[in-house]
Order: sequence, then structure tokens, then C-alpha cells
Amino acid sequence: MDARLIIANFPSDKLQVVEKKLEGLGVERLNVTKVKGFGEYHNFLHQTG
Repeated sequence: MDARLIIANFPSDKLQVVEKKLEGLGVERLNVTKVKGFGEYHNFLHQTG
């Protein structure tokens, strides 16, 4: 068995389209998680202290 991990974030209204495309490619399993994000993180890599 050949396994690959793909991580993608996309709007929830596109889920059915993505599922159909992956099914057409032969993907048998799919995990879906709802996430939230708001804008960009400012100074994300800046260390404090």
C-alpha cells in the first residue's frame, strides 16, 4: 500500500467539489476537520522575553 499525506485548507462550500475530484483520482479515505483563522499573525517568529 502506498500512503500519502496531503493537507489543504479551503472554504467549506468547496468540500463536495474537492471530494468528487479526489474520488475521481482514486482516493478511498478522507479526514475532514473544521478550522478557523482570522488574518495574519504579526511578528509570528519574533521571540519575546
